[in-house]
Amino acid sequence: AIDRVRHHFFDPDSLRGLHAGPVTLGLPGPAWALGEQGRGSGAEENQFSLLDARLYQLRSLIEPDPEERERQTALLFRSLGQLVHILEDMAQPQHVRNDIHPACTNFLSGRVIHEHSWYEEYIEARALGLVFRGRPARPLRIGGYPPPALPTFRSYFAHADRQRGLADFAGHNFFSPGTNLGAQPPCGGRALPPCRLDAYEALDVPHAVVTLLGLRLEAPVRLLRRSLVDPITQATIPDVAVTTRSVWDQHLETRGFVPVFSMNVLNYDAISDVLLPRAVGYAAGFLDDFFRGQLEASVQPAGEPDPTVLRLVARNASDEAV
Repeated sequence: AIDRVRHHFFDPDSLRGLHAGPVTLGLPGPAWALGEQGRGSGAEENQFSLLDARLYQLRSLIEPDPEERERQTALLFRSLGQLVHILEDMAQPQHVRNDIHPACTNFLSGRVIHEHSWYEEYIEARALGLVFRGRPARPLRIGGYPPPALPTFRSYFAHADRQRGLADFAGHNFFSPGTNLGAQPPCGGRALPPCRLDAYEALDVPHAVVTLLGLRLEAPVRLLRRSLVDPITQATIPDVAVTTRSVWDQHLETRGFVPVFSMNVLNYDAISDVLLPRAVGYAAGFLDDFFRGQLEASVQPAGEPDPTVLRLVARNASDEAV
């Protein structure tokens, strides 16, 4: 009974989830995932939060009935899957700001009827090995980023330093269709990524597009590129094409029009090459932390009335309550 996707948004700057002005449409993703808000046994509440995962983990060990232990184990791994889903959503720039993108395609976009996410559709086509608008699929790059070890589960979403969380990195370095250069208000009112043209290097490249009617159009586009710094490894990520400006915009400007910026498959390739490996790495780090708990066990005499009886004593040897 839950429209779960409403709770998969989180702006690390405003700390809000999905909203329409003052109206809250969804809880912040980390609060929903970690069990801080919206958790409960009701049909519209979350039973697959971090806290629930810990409870299922415990019950998978102590329930007397073997079948019930198996059921609790299944619930544990389902909860971890849903936790990781929300964390990996922080690597989709529309999810780390208030950029609604319905699943259906429509031709009216803006503040009232929002645009379908072409980024998600294109990435899904690449994952399935499908042709997208005449563009052959290229394999997704998802590996190679080492799992970070961060101090808290929440810091995998948003860190106290406002840099090392996955939402911090994606939100402060990448645009979305609704918060692009040239949007109104500029960049959706966001200060990061830099909302000025001189922060980006322009590169003109030829590009072909197949329209919905099957027509092939070829025209040059001007990629706007910027080098990024990874906050975990401190490595430089050079020349990431974060958005595009048509070279035809010079004609718009001479007639007093505002220049137009858009995002296409060239940007989506560049964005996904950076963010998807980090989505995988952060998920692996989160799971490493979840299973890092330690139990120490010892056998001790039970004492009176029968000193020959032994008991097994277990102690939590980790910092987290498990």
